[in-house]
Amino acid sequence: MMPKAKMDNQVIGYKDLAAIPKDKAILDIERPDLMIYGPHFNYTPLDLSELPRSRELSDGSVRRLSEELSQREEVVQKLQKEKEHLVELSQLAIEDLQSEEEKVNLLTKERAKLQVQAENFRCLLDQERHQRGELEKTSRKLEGDSRSTIQNLGEMEMMRSSLEELLRKMQL
Repeated sequence: MMPKAKMDNQVIGYKDLAAIPKDKAILDIERPDLMIYGPHFNYTPLDLSELPRSRELSDGSVRRLSEELSQREEVVQKLQKEKEHLVELSQLAIEDLQSEEEKVNLLTKERAKLQVQAENFRCLLDQERHQRGELEKTSRKLEGDSRSTIQNLGEMEMMRSSLEELLRKMQL
């Protein structure tokens, strides 16, 4: 059988108890006097003898890291300049875009006006075609009437001349 422990009036197994973090707040523990405290870092005499040598290594590492840091700072400065340049280009592009949008809006308005004018001209053209058709119809009618009138005149002239001849014959 697995050993059990009691916590907050609940029975928990030792595996669950072992899962509780070691640095749990003291206020959460009922009996802090039973907790074992130890230093976070333990140095052995062997570790202490290697300290001067590790300092030499760390000085080289510090120099290398300093150089790397300065290189990265240069890269950051270059990127910052590039960012500023891109922001300027972006601002110019936005201004150009706004200018072009204004032009498009103006041209759209002009196009609408021209479309209205074109529609008006189409209506006028249709009216003119209709009037021209009516004029041609009237003209053809008048030409027909004129021909018939000329024929009637010709016939009347012949009748008159025959009547005049008849009158002359009668007077004689």
